[in-house]
Amino acid sequence: MTLTATVFEYETYQASTIFLRVVEYSDGSMEGLASVIIDEMPEREIPWRKVLGFGSDGASVMTWLDKGVTGRLKEHNPHILNVHCMAHRLALCTAQAAESIPALKKYQTWMTQLFYYFKASADRENEVHKIQDILDHPKLKYKEIHAVRWLSFYEALDAIYRTLDPLITYLHNREGKKDPKAKGLLKPLCTTQFLYITCLMMDVLPIVMKLCLTFQKEDLDVAKAKISLDLCLNDLESYKDGTMMTHDTHVMMYETDVILKEGHHEFKGHRIAATPGANLTSLKNKFVNALVSNIRKRFPEKSLLDRFYVLAMRTINFEKDLATYGVEEVEKLLKYYGEEKSHKAIPSAPVLSKKLVREQWMEVKSIVKSAMYPTDDMQSLWKLLITHLREELGEIIKLGQIAVTLPLHTANCERVFSQQNIILTKQRNRLSHEVSDRLLRIRLCKDKTVDSDNCLAKWRSLKKRIIKS
Repeated sequence: MTLTATVFEYETYQASTIFLRVVEYSDGSMEGLASVIIDEMPEREIPWRKVLGFGSDGASVMTWLDKGVTGRLKEHNPHILNVHCMAHRLALCTAQAAESIPALKKYQTWMTQLFYYFKASADRENEVHKIQDILDHPKLKYKEIHAVRWLSFYEALDAIYRTLDPLITYLHNREGKKDPKAKGLLKPLCTTQFLYITCLMMDVLPIVMKLCLTFQKEDLDVAKAKISLDLCLNDLESYKDGTMMTHDTHVMMYETDVILKEGHHEFKGHRIAATPGANLTSLKNKFVNALVSNIRKRFPEKSLLDRFYVLAMRTINFEKDLATYGVEEVEKLLKYYGEEKSHKAIPSAPVLSKKLVREQWMEVKSIVKSAMYPTDDMQSLWKLLITHLREELGEIIKLGQIAVTLPLHTANCERVFSQQNIILTKQRNRLSHEVSDRLLRIRLCKDKTVDSDNCLAKWRSLKKRIIKS
């Protein structure tokens, strides 16, 4: 398990994410995982009253409020806000929308079968690459769909879409050689519904992919996330209604590439079977509607996390909204942070003073207006306020610090795992946990200033060494 922490650094007046350590644990139960985090706090001298957010991948073992990790952490501070990683939530939205439609579920199964068909034989892969080359298509490998990787479906889909013609040609050749697996793959591939779904997914997934990449940014804040989410939903609705102001969609290209000729359909010279009873437009609307519905359910507008967006003041009209802007949202935040809370009869004093926050919220809006502070980046705005007004606006600044340190995603943990996979290779699979942790720390902190002379002196002192110049 990887532990990272988003902390507010008073030297720079900014929030930053730091790597704590990779934990080796023997007990994978809720209690065991919670104990790992709880034991880390006193070791790092972190007071529980300053721990106000917990981010995870959303697994029930992490989010359960009774005996899960979140519930155990709330026993130490009931004001801790549990955050389900935004990138993980979005991936679930896409996967569940596809799962709800049988045709898309079968499509995903077919993609997995295609990957293993070519993985099982290097000769097959070489042959299809030759055909790709002859037909002047990119030489691409067919990729596996990983349930644990965000939107890996798109990478696998893109390879299929860009090589459809050589793929059909190759499978036809293999079918002629009495290859039953090739025949089984070719039959669903050479249908109007399959080609339509390929084009449909090539239209929809880039819209979601753009949002997913935004959700993984290190400088993500609630306001940026909300704006990007709204843009994604608008683009999906516009695509469904056919009102997108962009270049031709892949579905439009499907209508020109798949032609009706002499009573049958053709795609680039290949005969394609019409899918009986398939309403392709209805399929498109059903998938987009399911996707939009899932996104709205998993990213509700009235959630506590969503209320933090007003602190960026991106949507404020200083001439008309100065008095009323953000009042309702700040009240909702004060209901959580400005009142005593308890968990399993364990009380926690209010984090903020309601009276002072209300007064200072009115002040801070006037200051931002008169000083013309930038409102395009939450972190930059609050850095200016903290630098110049931390004594006058101390209570509202606490709320701003909470906003910029909330763990909106777990992408930093995933990046740690990526670096760990570089260190722990097949040739170095017996590294002790302590050694691998040190090597990982070096890789993650390589951009920071290091005193190389002290490092060398320490290394030389560990044992007798002969150093040649």
